[in-house]
Amino acid sequence: MEKTKTETKEEKPAFSQRVKTVWKSFLGSVKEHKWLYLYFTIIGIIFLLTRLIQITVLPKGLHIDEVSMGYNTWALTYFGTDRYGVSMPIYFNNAGSGQSSLYVYLAVLVSKILGYSVFSLRVVSVFFGAILLIFGTKAAYEMFGLKCSLITAAVIDIMPLFLMSERWAFDCNAMLPMLVMFLYFYVKLIKTQKMRYAVASGITFGITMYSYILAVMMLPVFVIFAVIYSLIMKKITIKQIGAMFFSGFVVSVPILLFLFVVVGVIPSFNIGPVSFTNASAGRAAEITWQGFRFDLLPKALYTLTSYDQYDFMADDKYGVFYQNILHFFEHKISVSQILLIAGFLAMLGFGIFSIIKRKGFSFEILMVFYMIAMIYPVYFLEQVAIYRYNAAYFSFALLLGYLFAKLWDYKRYVLCGFFALLYLYNFGSYTYYLFSGNFSEENKSLAYFDYDLLELCETFDDEEYKDYQIYVDYTATYNAGLITLYGLRVEPQVVASEVEDVDSKMMTYGNIHIGIPDVIDANQKSIFVIRDINSETTFYTTNIQQIELYKTLIITNKAKKVLMELDTPYDIVNNYYVFKLN
Repeated sequence: MEKTKTETKEEKPAFSQRVKTVWKSFLGSVKEHKWLYLYFTIIGIIFLLTRLIQITVLPKGLHIDEVSMGYNTWALTYFGTDRYGVSMPIYFNNAGSGQSSLYVYLAVLVSKILGYSVFSLRVVSVFFGAILLIFGTKAAYEMFGLKCSLITAAVIDIMPLFLMSERWAFDCNAMLPMLVMFLYFYVKLIKTQKMRYAVASGITFGITMYSYILAVMMLPVFVIFAVIYSLIMKKITIKQIGAMFFSGFVVSVPILLFLFVVVGVIPSFNIGPVSFTNASAGRAAEITWQGFRFDLLPKALYTLTSYDQYDFMADDKYGVFYQNILHFFEHKISVSQILLIAGFLAMLGFGIFSIIKRKGFSFEILMVFYMIAMIYPVYFLEQVAIYRYNAAYFSFALLLGYLFAKLWDYKRYVLCGFFALLYLYNFGSYTYYLFSGNFSEENKSLAYFDYDLLELCETFDDEEYKDYQIYVDYTATYNAGLITLYGLRVEPQVVASEVEDVDSKMMTYGNIHIGIPDVIDANQKSIFVIRDINSETTFYTTNIQQIELYKTLIITNKAKKVLMELDTPYDIVNNYYVFKLN
């Protein structure tokens, strides 16, 4: 017994000595590489400031996908079900389509700790952005060295696409960082041949399947290319591939079972509290074969490297990688687009040279495979949207990092300095534009956002409104019913029992009606919330036929006219008239 006590006493100083050794080693590393630590400290500070400042109010209101995700997060946090009353679904319904689960369940975890709020919903996106910054920098370092990793980190830190997208709560925001994490582990597997990286790659592969629907199309294609290439070059073994695929399969089993339910192979079922239901009946509607049209790819690449119709991701003023426009005859191209083309040609050229002359494995070729896998869905999706293709943007950032690292190696210091100053100037201009209020002023009501209606709905839960029938105009507003229920925080069990379709325009819940009746009963105690169609606001019209929109506006104007003739008292709240009868 005495010997045991002595041995126990001797273990304590040994542990403390190990801590001191690690601490001394860290301090020594900081002293030796102080400029490197300072650089990444600045990168980290810029990241946190640009992502967290005004995160709950820029832009004002919630995107409709955030409303959907927020409603499910709130319901799961406090009731253990989604907004429809389904217990812990593998996949979520969203406005007649679907919504992936990884982001939601991380938001639930944060909400369990902090309580549900817009901050707890959106801060998860900042977390995923941090994963991208860390593993993107590490992957760049492992493939192309320190200079490339330093520049790639800066690009991820300051470019509008990353800065803006990492502030909003979109399920697709989980896809890019998870893909980059997989890439990092796969690169480490190639370089070290260690089995633990094969397992880590497989686990990350499985988790990525829960991030966004396009990951199911993109990641397997990249893995096929990467594995075949790595086997040919004898960089991985069959045993390592087996470990990667087995660990990936184990993690992917729930999503695979869900897919079997979707296609009708097996009926919906539960395993404990987890539900496997057909929650994506309309999800595949946006996936249609476009054919190998040669004009699709150039048009898609131009859009992805400039801006699209969704101003909340990238606007025409700054674009995704800053819009320093140059004019070539009748065509416009940005400096960033020219640099991306140059970076791709350099990467492809050095990759081919490595294979032909050195007959060795080329990370350049691996990244070409990555870019192909991330972009080829343009032939399957009807609409090119930046947020859907966010997985491609790490490769774009890496192209810039790779290009400038090569320019630096060839001592083109003046050229590198010029572009560094140009991008820093753009970054300063963009952050001022964003946080000074100019962005909000120029985008008072973005498409898919309806803060006015959301704010109004949050007032309808008061006691003074319980005896009124409330009619909410849905004119050119995307999913007014969903916004209303979220604003009212209607509990999921009530939704499940009383609401036939949360996403319906003509939904009724209790005394709340989504839609204005053709005939107005002047004797009914009621409130009409009617959108001002003459205000300078963005209407949602993408999926509304012109004749349908026209008829809707006629009904809205008719209701407004009748209410005016009845001398109904009203208030104008932002972009809505609020009439109150009796």
